[in-house]
Amino acid sequence: MATKVDIFLITIEFLLAAFIVVDIFGGMKNIETLDDAVDGSGLTTNLTGDDPKVVNIANFAVDEYNKYTNSKLKFVNVVKVLFAQSSYVVLIQVTDGFESKQYAAIVQERGAQRRLVAFDEYSGHGL
Repeated sequence: MATKVDIFLITIEFLLAAFIVVDIFGGMKNIETLDDAVDGSGLTTNLTGDDPKVVNIANFAVDEYNKYTNSKLKFVNVVKVLFAQSSYVVLIQVTDGFESKQYAAIVQERGAQRRLVAFDEYSGHGL
């Protein structure tokens, strides 16, 4: 089981490194970590955490993470959402047993297909 988690974490790191060089809006963005993405870094949105589509995407992220890591996180609410082209960066409040935590997720949506790109505990500040 640890191997799946290790592979998942390595994949997240690789995708975050790739995200640094992705040209989202025609200019380079300085996104080095999920914390940077959640803090803005040029991503924009007019969506709110109450939007049903955003809630659905956040639930998808939590469910996918739980599936791949055998975790039992429970979705509480969306704290913040950013959008660029087909990628959502969502800061999600969850519970893990009795403890409340925040996780940042990147979800790509293309048509009817969704893919969890990254999901990591959010340790940033300044939101």
